Amino acid sequence: MLYNPIVPELPEVETIRKGLAAVLPNRIVQKVFVHDSRLWRRTGQDPTPALEKTRIISVERQGKWLFCPLDSPHLSTGTILAAHLRMSGKFLVDKTENSATHERHDLSHLRATLLLSDAYRVSFVDTRRFAEFLIFTPETGKTLRARLGPDALNISTETLFSAFQGRKGTLKAALCNQHLIAGIGNIYSDEALWRAKMRWDRPAGHLSKKDAETLSFHIRSVLKEAIVAGGTSAKDGLYRGVNEEKGWFALQLDVYQRTGYPCPRCSTPIERRQRGGSATHFCPTCQQS
Repeated sequence: MLYNPIVPELPEVETIRKGLAAVLPNRIVQKVFVHDSRLWRRTGQDPTPALEKTRIISVERQGKWLFCPLDSPHLSTGTILAAHLRMSGKFLVDKTENSATHERHDLSHLRATLLLSDAYRVSFVDTRRFAEFLIFTPETGKTLRARLGPDALNISTETLFSAFQGRKGTLKAALCNQHLIAGIGNIYSDEALWRAKMRWDRPAGHLSKKDAETLSFHIRSVLKEAIVAGGTSAKDGLYRGVNEEKGWFALQLDVYQRTGYPCPRCSTPIERRQRGGSATHFCPTCQQS
């Protein structure tokens, strides 16, 4: 398990989406308790009045964002509940008659609670208070989703190649740019680049069509494998699924947070480079293209 904190990326958010999708669709929000107004700092709109007595249609994901389309006579068609976990947000699901899950968490970290029909309870917990929990009108929701790049889980060669054309920054920076590709951060950019045998600091705009084919394949592969493993959990315990289950992809990581360990391909020690607030892990021998 990783010792340093991790920020949830596409596989972690998709794991949570699947957990929520098993409970939320077609259930009515009976009552909402929001305990921290910072959750809606982006819009300045308290989501409580809009959510109560509303039916949740589905649970969707684009990149690292979760979206729940809502159905209610007092809301415009296309209104959505949106959430971003940021560094430490997480959803927990249980039944109201079972208080064990709810009481395991310091209430100072509980940001919102949704009581649903059939006695289900959804708790939104965030230790570091960067997460967001918002109501978007049809117009603002469309604007947000339009600003996000195509979802990395289904990224194609053509889409990746086009997105990186003319980019002057590094390949790593382009992969983590949510306006170009949505869902990738430090973990899975490092892993995909290692699998593709590509340098993290090569100019993104120099990516050839053949390289785009190779890289897009490895992006899709590593994300799908991580989803099967339930994502990546660190020792800090901040990321968990909705039933508090750990993700086990840390056991399959080849380079991320493995500084000094031998490269699984060539045995060269893995190196780490810090640029700004972001660290990159790579093999100096294998990743030369």
